[in-house]
Amino acid sequence: MNRPADRFVIAQSWWVAAELVRRNPALVLRQTSRSFGEHDDSLALFLPSFSAKVALIELDRDGSMQVIGPTGGSVVESIAWADCFARSDPSWAVKRLERAAGLAGAAPQIIDPAALAYGFIACVLTGLVNDSHTWDCRSELLDTEEDLGPAPTEAGTDWTGPEGSIPMAPCWAVVRGPRPVAMVYADGRLHARRRSFDLNKLYRAYEQRMSRLVARTMRGLLP
Repeated sequence: MNRPADRFVIAQSWWVAAELVRRNPALVLRQTSRSFGEHDDSLALFLPSFSAKVALIELDRDGSMQVIGPTGGSVVESIAWADCFARSDPSWAVKRLERAAGLAGAAPQIIDPAALAYGFIACVLTGLVNDSHTWDCRSELLDTEEDLGPAPTEAGTDWTGPEGSIPMAPCWAVVRGPRPVAMVYADGRLHARRRSFDLNKLYRAYEQRMSRLVARTMRGLLP
């Protein structure tokens, strides 16, 4: 079975990651790379009880979705991206990864700010899979806010978590080709069009409809 095009894999990797964090709020999302000096090519999900060097679940855009053993030396479960797209149930891969990783996977009544931020990113990218430009969201572009206007203050924000835990990426750049167009923060804030938005507040105001939230905040930035 042929591997899907990158534009589909990028969007789906974010949707799967967002769903895993929404259903398992203890998970911490990071971006990882197999080769030093290359662009990060995987979304990795960690549990605080794991070593900072060992992801529990790795969504490798160039490979497959994998559940990693506690020592990092073995793959417990592997799902090809083509298998994911071939299923009629979009949550099939999410639930299979949860079972292999021993996660409860209970959908909470109140969405966590980080899960909301990742769901927002997934909604943006999913709606752009057929655009002529390549869209992605990357955590290493933390010095791009000068192109977007003044960023919201980070005073008092601690992204490291409790001692010994896995630090989360504080913000993610939504990029159109090489150019960043918005910054999404893991505490549920968006910085775009030289404005800051509280995604948590707006999500409730729009009756928890993600598409309306994206349309309101990204107006003028999307094709």
